[in-house]
Amino acid sequence: MTQMNMVWENREANLKKGEALVKRAREEGAELVIFPEMSFTGFSMNLDIAAEEVLRWELLQAEAVPVTPSAQKVLEWSLAYDMAVIFGYVIKREGRGVNCLMAADRGRVSAYYEKIHPFTYGEEGRYFTGGSRLSKCTLGDISFGMFICYDLRFPEIFQAVSKDCTAAVVIANWPRERLEHWRALLQARAIENQCYLLGVNRIGEGGGLTYAESSICFDPYGRQVPGHQVILEKGKEEADGDDDAFGDSLVFVELEPQMAVEYRNRFPLKQDRREELYRSLL
Repeated sequence: MTQMNMVWENREANLKKGEALVKRAREEGAELVIFPEMSFTGFSMNLDIAAEEVLRWELLQAEAVPVTPSAQKVLEWSLAYDMAVIFGYVIKREGRGVNCLMAADRGRVSAYYEKIHPFTYGEEGRYFTGGSRLSKCTLGDISFGMFICYDLRFPEIFQAVSKDCTAAVVIANWPRERLEHWRALLQARAIENQCYLLGVNRIGEGGGLTYAESSICFDPYGRQVPGHQVILEKGKEEADGDDDAFGDSLVFVELEPQMAVEYRNRFPLKQDRREELYRSLL
């Protein structure tokens, strides 16, 4: 899981940082690296900068997936470094933005997702259109569901995906001032769905907001998965022990999908869900 100090609205600089993170992750033996939301611009509402042209469309399970210049770069990384990469990018559709996630696996598109819930409180709803489909894929021996940031506050979509998945990924630009919510919601989604929850957040400053180190993983029991951190780029004040030094880093965790399956078999929580009743109440 990356913890990347994005250069605000500077795709070229962030792509350079991104490849360095992928390269180091591979050197450390990782099979998957995950970047935060809008991975190479930050959470910008400036569509003239954030949105990219579509170079081509790839067919994935009858869905046309937009491949942009940054998406093409990541596909190339995933092939060159022989691993999977999950990242975020933006396109335009009918004059409005679409906040996208792609999973690239060794040069191929494995998953594509459009953020279902634009963050209206942060004005995303003024400029972006929400998606309408869930997304999941298998990377290695783990089945993943894919979500973006504000989606974390809507538990129903996690219940839908976790029927078939033992892990869910949430890529985000989640500000420091609401980090208690971030951790609590990730842990709750893990417990409710009896699956791993991987939350990947940016660090640094951008668009007037501050982001702190908070990429984290919870197991199906709601316990934080132990990991180790590798720092690639030291922050300016890191020598003084400043917690907000904002140096790019990687957090490595190991998932055990069979543990999630065994836990669900012992404690079959989903069989007690009354979805028809929930639909009538909602």
